[in-house]
Amino acid sequence: MSRLSKVGLVCGYAALAVAAAVAHLSPTSGYELSIYTATPPPYWIAVGVALFVSVLIAFTSTGILRSGSLVLAVGSMYSIGSLPLARGYYFYGSADAMTHLGWTADLLTGRLPVLDLYYPGLHSTTLLTSTLSSIPTRRAMLLFVSLFLLAFVAFSFLAVRAITTRQTDTTFAVFAALLLLPITHLTTHYINPHPISDAILLIPLGLYLLARYITDSERDRPLTKLGILLALYSTATLLYHSMQALHLLILLGGIVLIQFYVRVRSNFFESATASFSRITEHRPVYVQTAFLAGLFLLWNLNRDRTVNAAEGFVSEFSSLLAGTGQSATYVQSRGSSLSAIGGDLVEVFAKMFLPSAIFCAITGILMIGVFFGRLKQDSDADAFVEYLCAALVGLLVFDVLLLIAGDTSDLFFRTLGAVMAVVTVLTVFAVPRLLDWAPISLPEKPRRIGAMVAIGLLLTASVPTVYASPYIFQTNGQVTEQQMTGHEILFEHEMDDTQIAALRNGPWRYYHAIYGVETSEERISRMKQNGVPFGTLGSLQATYQTDQYVALRESDEEREAGVYRGLRYDGASFDSLDWQRDVHRVTSNGGFRAYLVDKGGSA
Repeated sequence: MSRLSKVGLVCGYAALAVAAAVAHLSPTSGYELSIYTATPPPYWIAVGVALFVSVLIAFTSTGILRSGSLVLAVGSMYSIGSLPLARGYYFYGSADAMTHLGWTADLLTGRLPVLDLYYPGLHSTTLLTSTLSSIPTRRAMLLFVSLFLLAFVAFSFLAVRAITTRQTDTTFAVFAALLLLPITHLTTHYINPHPISDAILLIPLGLYLLARYITDSERDRPLTKLGILLALYSTATLLYHSMQALHLLILLGGIVLIQFYVRVRSNFFESATASFSRITEHRPVYVQTAFLAGLFLLWNLNRDRTVNAAEGFVSEFSSLLAGTGQSATYVQSRGSSLSAIGGDLVEVFAKMFLPSAIFCAITGILMIGVFFGRLKQDSDADAFVEYLCAALVGLLVFDVLLLIAGDTSDLFFRTLGAVMAVVTVLTVFAVPRLLDWAPISLPEKPRRIGAMVAIGLLLTASVPTVYASPYIFQTNGQVTEQQMTGHEILFEHEMDDTQIAALRNGPWRYYHAIYGVETSEERISRMKQNGVPFGTLGSLQATYQTDQYVALRESDEEREAGVYRGLRYDGASFDSLDWQRDVHRVTSNGGFRAYLVDKGGSA
């Protein structure tokens, strides 16, 4: 079996090399509606073989063969996660990512001081990566963000190994992390530069440092290397995104409550469970929690974004109590739009959240078992499970509060991403405990076969949702060079006082990416309010009362006529633009075109 495993591992790495070569030799030539269908089939066959081999060997071998199979699995998934880089995408992410690219340009030119930026982590590290590697800022940003996949997997493995040395647990930790459950494509994204999403993928790093910190043999010393590292992680998290720092504060708060409760209880009762006794020996996280809380308040004090978010939450929560909340209306609206384009809410939920739902169900059963005192095994591991369960309860309570605050309901899915990062690690501890708790004990071989089948099916369900695509009724976030240069030409040559409109929203994100965010706020604010009204693309003269530019990307027509099936703008209206009266094409480069709606009739 050992020799066969070695041959299989060699074949797996050969398949991964073939996949990498195919991706590199198949550069993008324009906008791609789906990165999955645009990437050649031989790539998917090769990377599929590599993943299959990695799963098979990981659960049937030990030692260096098992380690090699885990590296193969991570390499295969990173190959998928870095496809935009391998295939030469100009940039990825046409919404928030463009603004973050603009802020990076502002930092580079000195228009924006680092500490004036609310979350400077992504932007400053991007500039550092660009400087050290001598590659363009936009590509350095994508390269840096892609590394978060590796960090998420590596520290999920290390966090589990810091608590338990069971081989099956650490193996499962790697594959569980490869599912990328925190990425929902609603308000958390991958490869799309997005600070909150990136910071969420670093939660396992925090869990690893916490596991090492609380079990540190030097716990009696007031200052240790691990304590300094944990404080640095907290600081970095705050600089990367304040909301993720809040998530971390809630997580630490849950651990504080458990430690405080156990210590108070141990003072009154001599008998305690093994894990409770172990908790009393753990280093308290009181100082670390107080440090982050103080830092959070100091950083957010008098920040307009913080004040506005807090006021919005209070307002929406008050509306809910008064019976006028908007969350139900929001969900109903989204569901109606999905039905209108032939989608099914249950189907889309299953595609996007089925693996997450399975992990949540397993974790939920574990939490019930912890509550009733049923799962007591290894003391350090049990203590860590209880810590994570307490942290998870805190995050869920916070998430529910966000959900019921209508206008801030997008924050619900950001916190859900943090919840799923914790659930990913917690499920690793849950599975073996639930199997041991079961009334029927399965032999080792059926367990291994079941694990391989389960992991294979979960990976099959997760790979198609690494990127946004029509599979989940979304479009690829690719930004092409033609789109950028086309917008730049239009911005440079537009007539004074003539506004620029675009579909669904104005082209202000491109203005951010090209010229920076700290430019003309008045000009950008006009673009933000200037989306082409739904259903009017075929009658622009009747829609506007003054001269107007209309900017269209190749991706707009693919999205509206293809994925959304003409819900807001149909295919015929795109075709009509070149023959509408007094609507003139002023620039076009294959990936971008712009029209002038001439109300004077002189053009």
